[in-house]
Amino acid sequence: MVTSDGNNQSELIKLAQAGDRNAFESLVRQCAEQIYNLSFRLTGNSTNAEDLVQDAFIKAFKNISKFREECTFSSWVYRITLNLWKNKVKYEKLRSFLKYFSLNELVETNRGELSIELPDLSPGPESELEQTRKSEKVQKALNELDEQARIMIVFRDIEGRSYEEISALLECPLGTVKSRIARARESLREKLIKHFKDEENGL
Repeated sequence: MVTSDGNNQSELIKLAQAGDRNAFESLVRQCAEQIYNLSFRLTGNSTNAEDLVQDAFIKAFKNISKFREECTFSSWVYRITLNLWKNKVKYEKLRSFLKYFSLNELVETNRGELSIELPDLSPGPESELEQTRKSEKVQKALNELDEQARIMIVFRDIEGRSYEEISALLECPLGTVKSRIARARESLREKLIKHFKDEENGL
């Protein structure tokens, strides 16, 4: 893989492992936006996202000598970021999740998958108030999912990652990934149904 800096990623990694900070910074630039987007989705706000990104790259820098290129550098940092967030969740019991997304629709496709769509920012027939109400219900349901289910919904139904890619990222058997995604979707459906029923009943 040739980078925008004109270097092969493997060469940059070797240089970074030898202590070259410029090489490491070049690697960071390649995946900084991707890591920030993931962090934003997991933490729900820019301040916590920036902290998580910083922690992830600091940990990557400290452990670059251990990186064996069994995956891409970005996938490695992606996994570091995810693990750091999971640890934060355990101790801080984060209540905010995916606030970045103004989700307004969640439907089941003919293949049994969930389609989560971002709102159309152009004027439409549906009122802004109604869109906001739907978004709040979806976000509340997502917030109530356990850590594992949230991750599965983010990876598969929001980021659109393949089962195989999720399996590699989480270092989890493919069959386990598929079953966890199915359970996560069912849990999300149940919570959405409850929230919309509560609204109908004025609760």
